[in-house]
Order: sequence, then structure tokens, then C-alpha cells
Amino acid sequence: MIYAETLAVRKDSDARYLFDLAGKRVATLNQTYAWDLLNMIRTISVVSYEGNDEPYDDLEHGRVDGVLLDNIIAERFGCVAKHPNVMCLKDDVSRGAYAAGIRQSYPELGRAIDAAIEAMRQDGELERILRKANLWDFRQTDQRGVSVSDPVVKTFDWDMFGDFVAAAIVTLEISALGFLLAVPLGVALAISRVYGPAWLRGAARGYIELFRGTPVLLQLYVMYYTLGYVILLSPMTVAVLTLGLNYGAYEAEVYRGALLAIPRGQSEAAKALGLGPWQTLRHVLIPQALRIALPPMTNDFVSLLKDSSIVSIITVIELTKRMTIAAVELRGYLVPGIACALFYLLLSVPLSELARRLERRLARDQRPHAL
Repeated sequence: MIYAETLAVRKDSDARYLFDLAGKRVATLNQTYAWDLLNMIRTISVVSYEGNDEPYDDLEHGRVDGVLLDNIIAERFGCVAKHPNVMCLKDDVSRGAYAAGIRQSYPELGRAIDAAIEAMRQDGELERILRKANLWDFRQTDQRGVSVSDPVVKTFDWDMFGDFVAAAIVTLEISALGFLLAVPLGVALAISRVYGPAWLRGAARGYIELFRGTPVLLQLYVMYYTLGYVILLSPMTVAVLTLGLNYGAYEAEVYRGALLAIPRGQSEAAKALGLGPWQTLRHVLIPQALRIALPPMTNDFVSLLKDSSIVSIITVIELTKRMTIAAVELRGYLVPGIACALFYLLLSVPLSELARRLERRLARDQRPHAL
């Protein structure tokens, strides 16, 4: 069966050919023929998706400037009533043929399948089946422009290493920004739960239970495909917000435990010195609570660093996503898997060592060697 790569753009776009989208963001499915075509054009920023409908949703809302996918997908998911502002361009970007894959150790099966398909083609049964499924078009009898090429197996070279470095920077950026959001949010929630009035304690607890009790994957989907369309947010922004809001709930419980661990005498001493409630919190309680909370904070940050791998579902290419892309290109997971693990270690181990040094500096028990 012959298929075509169909380019879809918004109706207000001036683009009529793929090269008109130079410098733009074009979406496709990961590790497809369209993916290979787009990656040949260095001036195009390729955005990878896991599903058929999501690229056209993002095209409709302006997150990408074009979508390149098989004509069968484009006709059923892209240029439909659900996407009134999307149009599929008539000219085929490229053509190819679908094929069945079997093990090389079964050559007889391959010949039998070829013979059966040829017989169906000769007596018209294949055409009748494709017409019934609304898959028959002029391309099935016009094979001009059909591209057939041997797959290229890449090697782990410096270009691929550079891709991993870029993905590691994205991972670190998401994690750092997410944790910078989670820490003050967690402190505010902890103070609300310990010292706030009843309504504020209830609201803080409700927030914490909501974000701790639902999967972060679900939160990413809701943020990206609902709130992210009301207020147009980039994938990176949604990733940082979601991870920050999620880990803020966990940090809140860490800081609440640290605040409750401070002896009551500290508050009483602050009152005796004439400090008000907010002065006591700022100058006496919070500094001590942060020192107590430092070890679990470090653990949470390392966990956030690893949990950032889940943001690949909203088209962010971080370390784990880069590993899966490289694994397909290399036809194996061993080398990219080791590379991915080493990069995660290079990010997490220095952070753990920095936290240990801070713990030693802040230690008050005369036994710093135990830390």
C-alpha cells in the first residue's frame, strides 16, 4: 500500500511547502519516516509526539507551525471538523510503501505473504478491502515518487554525545526551576498548616493531598492540554510548573515536620525578647527548620531530577527521551542506556556532595564526621 507524507499548517499560514517552515517548529511522531525527513532539514525544529491527535491540537493552538505525518493520519486526525483552523496541503512531501516485517529465519512465510498479496492485487480483492476501509486513492495506481531506502544505523559519535549534553542541560534546567518553585511554596504551605487559622490549614491540607494523591503524569496532561490551552504555555513552562506544584506538596510535609521538631522553648525565648509572630518565624524558626530539613530536601531534589524524565510526554526532549531516540537510531539500548545513566549520575552526585558539605557546615552536634 502506498502512502504519502502530508504537511498540515494553520489556515492563516503562508507556508505551502516544507521548506517554507525553515526556522519553525514542525511536529511529527517519533522514529517515523516523517521524523527522518524532518531531521534532514537542519533549519527546522522537530517536535516529537507520542500520539496521533496531540500534534494537531498543538498546531490548532499555535504551539507548533506545522505537522508532517502519513496522509492516513492527517485525513483522520488533522483535517477534520475538530480542527477547523488546520488545513492539509495537497502536494505530497514524499511517498513510501507500507511493508510487513517477518523474521529472516522464515523465508517461506515471506514468499507466501508476497504471493497472497499479489493474488489479491490481481483479482481486485486488495482494492475492495482498501476501498471499504476508505484507504484507496490515486496513489495506489501511481507509484511515482515512492521512496525506498535501506535504514541507516548510526553510531554513538560526538554529534550524539552533544545531543545528550543538550538533553542533560534541559533536565537540569527543569529540575532546578521546578525546585526553586517547590521550596517557597512548600514553606508557605507548612506555615499555613502549623500556624494558620482553621480555614487556611484546611486549604493547605487539601492542596497537599490533591497533589500527593494524584499521579504527576495526570497533572502534566491536565496542565498541558487544559490550562495550557486557556493560557498558552510552552512545554517547558508547563513542565516546570507541574513539577514545582507537585513537589511543593511534598516539601510542605518536610518543612512541617521540621517546624514541629523545633523545641517550644525557642518560640518562648523569642517572645521574651519581644519578637512578634512573623519575626519569630523569619529569624528563629524557619532558619532552624531549613537546617533540619536539608537532608530530605536533597533527597527530594534528586528525586525531582529523575522524575523530570516524565515530561517527555509533552514533547520536551530531556535525558530519558534522548536515550530512547538514540536507542532506535543505534538499534540497541545498551550504549544509550549507559550514557543516560552516567549523565544522571554526573548531575545528581555533585548535588548530593554539596548537600553533605552544607550539612557539615550547619552541624551543631559536634559529630560532623557522621554526616
